[in-house]
Amino acid sequence: MNFKGEWITTPGIYKDSVQSSNLCDSVHILNLVQAPNYFIPETISYVTNEELPILWHGKSLPGEGTYYDSLTTQIGHPCDSVHQVTVIHTP
Repeated sequence: MNFKGEWITTPGIYKDSVQSSNLCDSVHILNLVQAPNYFIPETISYVTNEELPILWHGKSLPGEGTYYDSLTTQIGHPCDSVHQVTVIHTP
């Protein structure tokens, strides 16, 4: 992340102060945190075509393949999660 011209790659608290021409000082604070991994893989198998389409997260999946859904939640702070499902045909 670029913060005030400095490239930051380590979580931590970074500060920068700026003095304008009218002598008002500003303090910029960045609290850089590493977000946890919210990748959730799943597998669904089906035996006959009569089981199609498969309903997953409100989506209708037509058959074999890999599908994704992303969610944004608000519990204290926003976090995104990515759900992946692999649908396989098992004869």
